[in-house]
Amino acid sequence: KTGALFGQALSYPPVVIAFAVLFFAMALSLFGYFAIRAPHFLTNKLTSKKSGTGFIGAFFSGLIAGIVASPCVGPVLVGVLAYIAQTQNTILGFALLFTFAMGMGLLFIALGTFSSFVNKIPKSGNWMDFIKYGMGFAMLGLCAYYLQPILTGQQFNFLVGALCIFSGRVIFS
Repeated sequence: KTGALFGQALSYPPVVIAFAVLFFAMALSLFGYFAIRAPHFLTNKLTSKKSGTGFIGAFFSGLIAGIVASPCVGPVLVGVLAYIAQTQNTILGFALLFTFAMGMGLLFIALGTFSSFVNKIPKSGNWMDFIKYGMGFAMLGLCAYYLQPILTGQQFNFLVGALCIFSGRVIFS
């Protein structure tokens, strides 16, 4: 029932425009125009405490990792959830969210199982900017994708052209 409700909501132009604006704002965040961060009081409190050992320690370590990673994966998860709500396909929704969860969790499982992999993880650097820009371009694509049904052909072509010009400005600035 919830999927049908979201799918019906996505047939109204104001809701579609709101989603497009949200994706555009997330693209701007990924391009570095502004930052989305967890509140400082929360991150300071969680990172200053020792997590402990055993199941309780693993739970709190995962909790801290989730809070720290949420600004990074939030835009992608919103995009996946919006697509699932639009298609209203529960099997596809399960497959996409399962794939997303496996992509997020397999690295941690591998690192926990084979601790020698920790030394082989690439360090953050300029390559991360390419990843962020790639995800930003994907968010711009989602913005255009959601606006396509409510725009005429000429308006859509203008939007895609404007997004391409904006993308070129981001790449070459």
